[in-house]
Amino acid sequence: MDQLRTRTSSLQYNGRKWLTQTVSVDTTNDTTSKTSFTVDLYQVLKHQEKGSFAVSPVSIRASAAILTVGTKGRTVNDIRHVLRIPANTLRVEMKTPYFLDKQKVTNVTTVKIGTALFPSEGLHINKQFQDEAEQYFKTEIIKLDYENKTDDAISMINEWVGDSLPPSTMLVLVNTVTFKGSFLKGHQDSNFEIPFIAGPGDITQVPAIKMNVRARYRPLNKIDARAISLFYKGKDYSLVIILPNKVGGLVDLEDQMKGKDFSKLAIKKVVNATVILPKFKIGTIMDLRTILQKLGANGMFEHPVLTGLVENAQSRTVMLNAFAQVASIEVDEKEEPKYKGVLFPWGQPVESVEFKADHPFLFFVREKKTGLVLLMGRYNGP
Repeated sequence: MDQLRTRTSSLQYNGRKWLTQTVSVDTTNDTTSKTSFTVDLYQVLKHQEKGSFAVSPVSIRASAAILTVGTKGRTVNDIRHVLRIPANTLRVEMKTPYFLDKQKVTNVTTVKIGTALFPSEGLHINKQFQDEAEQYFKTEIIKLDYENKTDDAISMINEWVGDSLPPSTMLVLVNTVTFKGSFLKGHQDSNFEIPFIAGPGDITQVPAIKMNVRARYRPLNKIDARAISLFYKGKDYSLVIILPNKVGGLVDLEDQMKGKDFSKLAIKKVVNATVILPKFKIGTIMDLRTILQKLGANGMFEHPVLTGLVENAQSRTVMLNAFAQVASIEVDEKEEPKYKGVLFPWGQPVESVEFKADHPFLFFVREKKTGLVLLMGRYNGP
């Protein structure tokens, strides 16, 4: 994973560090759907991903929304249906600047989202599409020579999509998401280990963080689990962990997610919490083409109508050959002096709880103002 993070942060093309560029995402929800894209996505990933993983649903939606600007017919209908993108694309575009202001690298939080579309050198990209992609979606359009493989970026893209791109490749869409923050905390110890129980007989000593904090907490008795919400410094983002009460309860918990959007889970009770978390880094490369096809977005990849993306003479032959996301999250705190008198954003707690995440759990990073999930995933251990 360290290699993944190094590759992701250092890729340049003609001096442009497009993958480390801070960009914005769509905040629009589809109120006509009984289940959200977040729920649908997790139902696919819980079977596909066997270990720990991280993914950004909102960033997938924002990246795919770029294509709605340049597609028509079944193609755009499939994209909008599967990703819950509203028919009024302009509404998506106009919400972009808010996140451009919010998603910045600060001394306490790093949130980086980058999107790039890599057409082959022979394609003539529609000028209006290029302008809208860059202005509204902060997407770089970088032409590559797939036929002669003369660009360094091609070998890296091959690693992400899990296959060697053929010389006939026309379009590749890549999205990257990175998150790291420091928790808003009181007394804290980050210099010890805990036994992490991944399963029966599968116990590993892992580095951990122990914090005494005021947090939001909720028992989830109906699904035999509990949830805690921990604010990061700056209070723009929070880490929500849903922990099964039983060591082997994660599979049952994931099954409970069917048809339910746990990302919208209300966690309101303020408690004085002793929180013990494993330190972890998760870096996941996902072939979104396979995932989205399982959800029904075949029109994106099978004979798409891309009349608004390329010049009309080429629109009948252009294909989206690959769509990948590289997502990473790091939970790791440096030791700080123990101190009292911390100012927290809530009133006096009425209960003390211990929350020890020493077995597999679900997590998501939520943006405070909108409630949107920037990242979600599963931690199964090292």
